[in-house]
Parts: sequence; structure tokens; C-alpha cells
Amino acid sequence: MLDLIPISGVTIFSFAYLYIDLFLIQIYLGYGDVGEYQLAFRIVLLTMIAPEIFNHLMLPRMSQQYKQDRTGYLQTFRNSMVVMLCLSLIFAGMTYLLSGFVIDVLFSGDHTNSKQYVVLLLPLIVLRFIGAPIGIRILLEGFFFKRLAAMGAAIVVGVTMNLILIPHKGVYGVIYSTITVHILLNVLYFAIATRTKPVGTSL
Repeated sequence: MLDLIPISGVTIFSFAYLYIDLFLIQIYLGYGDVGEYQLAFRIVLLTMIAPEIFNHLMLPRMSQQYKQDRTGYLQTFRNSMVVMLCLSLIFAGMTYLLSGFVIDVLFSGDHTNSKQYVVLLLPLIVLRFIGAPIGIRILLEGFFFKRLAAMGAAIVVGVTMNLILIPHKGVYGVIYSTITVHILLNVLYFAIATRTKPVGTSL
């Protein structure tokens, strides 16, 4: 039962730090700005299917390597980071080139702001892609409670930044805080995965 606490917490926190921005925009700015930001955010979010596919494909292999071949496991982790970085740049480039066309074709009206927001949100693609291999490593090495603590800290930072920036910068403040939170999470996750002794081992 205790094992379900960090898993449930990670799920709740993942939802919270993705959507609490919309709640704060609605309070400070209104539904119009929520719609403009959400349109841009959803387009960027569509690219996140690639890291999910990566996780499903690589988890069985890395799980087996973690148990049987630690050297191969660490090499696969390093290679995965490089591959996901390259893929993130490709997806970010495609999003930059195609997002304006997609918005014009699928949505009526002037969405100039949404197009600008997409461009500013492109770093999220890189951050989420390179975070996928780190997430697998945290899972396999049993660092759920530490991941939960990192997510909690990131949410506190994100909410604080939003409360400070939104009144002055509007939606741009939300974008700045979102990117900052993802950078913080990646740094914390990487530190947890590479600087901590795996649970249940003597390494």
C-alpha cells in the first residue's frame, strides 16, 4: 500500500503542474487568454506522444539490462539521451514550421498570440523529450519518493512565479514560469538519477 503513495502522488502532481497555469490565467486574465494559451499549449503537447512511445518501447529493454547488465544499462541511458535530444530538435523544428499553418486551417479568427506562444513554448519539447530516459531510470532505480519531492518543489516554484509574473507579464509570465519549472524538474531528476544510489543495491 505504501508503494502506491508516490505513484499516486506523481500522477496528481503531473496533472497539477500541467494545468494549474490555466486556472491562474483564468483568475487573472480571463477566458480569452486561457483559450489562446491553451491552443498553443495543446499543439506543443501533441508532440509529447513521442516520449510516451519511447518509454513504452525502451522500458522492457532497460528493465532487463538494469537487472542483468548494468554497464549496458548505463550505455543505453546515455544513448537514449542523445537520441531523444536529436528527436526533440526535429519535432521542435516541425512544430515551428507547421503550427501557424495548422492554426490557420483548423481555427477561425485571428490567433496571432497563439502562434507567438507556440514559438515561445518550443523549449518544452526539448525538455520533455530528454526527460523521458531520466524518467525511466528513476522508475527502475526506485526513486519515486524523491521524484515526488522534486515535483512538489517544482509546483511551489511554478505557482509562486505565476503569482508574481502573471499580473505584470500576462500569458508571457506563464510561459516563462512553465519553462523554468521544466528546467528545474529536469535538473532535479537528473541529479536524482545519477547522484543517488539505486534502491536495494550496494552500488
